[in-house]
Amino acid sequence: MFDVLVIGGGLAGVTAALEARACGARVALAQRSWGATAMSTGALDIAFAPGSPSEPTVARSIEGHIYAIAASRARHPYAVVGSGSALLAIADGMKLLSSALEPSGLTPRPWEAIQPNQPYVSSLGALVPAASALASHGPVTGGSVACVQLAGDTHFDAKHVAKAAVHDGRTSWGRALDIEPVMLRFDGSLPPIGLAQRLDDLGAAHELASELKAVVAGVSAVIMPPVLGLARHRETLATVQDAVGVPVIEALAHLPSVPGVRLQRALGQALRAAGVVLVGEVVGAETSGERVVAVQGKGGERLPAKAFVLASGRFISGGVVFDFGCREALFGLPTVTELGALEKDAPQNIVRADPRESHPLMTAGVQVNASMQPIVEGRIAFANLFAAGMVVGGFASRFALCADGVALATGVIAARGALA
Repeated sequence: MFDVLVIGGGLAGVTAALEARACGARVALAQRSWGATAMSTGALDIAFAPGSPSEPTVARSIEGHIYAIAASRARHPYAVVGSGSALLAIADGMKLLSSALEPSGLTPRPWEAIQPNQPYVSSLGALVPAASALASHGPVTGGSVACVQLAGDTHFDAKHVAKAAVHDGRTSWGRALDIEPVMLRFDGSLPPIGLAQRLDDLGAAHELASELKAVVAGVSAVIMPPVLGLARHRETLATVQDAVGVPVIEALAHLPSVPGVRLQRALGQALRAAGVVLVGEVVGAETSGERVVAVQGKGGERLPAKAFVLASGRFISGGVVFDFGCREALFGLPTVTELGALEKDAPQNIVRADPRESHPLMTAGVQVNASMQPIVEGRIAFANLFAAGMVVGGFASRFALCADGVALATGVIAARGALA
């Protein structure tokens, strides 16, 4: 029997599994397929809440954003567990993540809660605020920067990216940035994943590096499309960076996301290295009274455990479904949105008066207490069931830019609750 069985292999589930293993538990993780983590842009969103403060939001500290979110959104996980507890859990989760990603070369950039978010260039053409990012993504703060266009690349428009980043720097960040597009002959016509796989061949990486070196003299940094290798990303990035002699920064990705695939693969490697048992898809649950006894694998196997962490995600990964109503998929738990419980005959709970914010249905998930235990009609659903990540309701990760912070914090708290 396992001490903890985690359901879901995204960032929240992996965090919960690694935390439980660090505490000496026997841990299994059930995963059907990759979820939203594989769509990561490469940024690590802890907290950025636009709109409400009297001071400029980009100047506010990450800690300040967390407190602002908790103060204004009562059902957000940061509010449920308390801002201080959330900060501590995020910090612990980031340490776990850094250790897990170090072998792959993706170790996140250092961050401090008392510092503001930093501006990262997006492939979509913007400066995105983020607390940290995977190693190859860096903030743009000044100097003369080259933004690289590969021949035939339709997924990355260097002219648009440079123009938008300069505009955002001036209007939103108060920074006069000097970013100029640079055109290369290197063939970038493959889709992003295919191009990254091609650049795993260090011969192709040297070809790119040689051409780049000849055209970027005098710059302080180089912005590249996020395609610098997949399985051999560390070596490919080093090859290019050594050639140009200045920092090489990958822009944040859009779909399909090479950084997201790298991250998901690295998390899988970290689980195996930690000794977490991977058991495949879960299709059913066995309960007895106030406890979950076991879950059922797709092949019919019965998987008992002392405690369970539900980290199955939301709509993308199927952890929350909307058919005859909105519900959590495995246990049939009811859902709550940022505006309250989702009732079949209460459409006002999924309609928001202010259209500038995300649709309330996108905040649907299970209601939890401060220990991350799902709540049904004011009581704990099952004494040994905990939830983490996007399956938790009451928040819109893209509006408050908090998905990774929530995953890390709730993953750590859920794992500790499961072992208590």
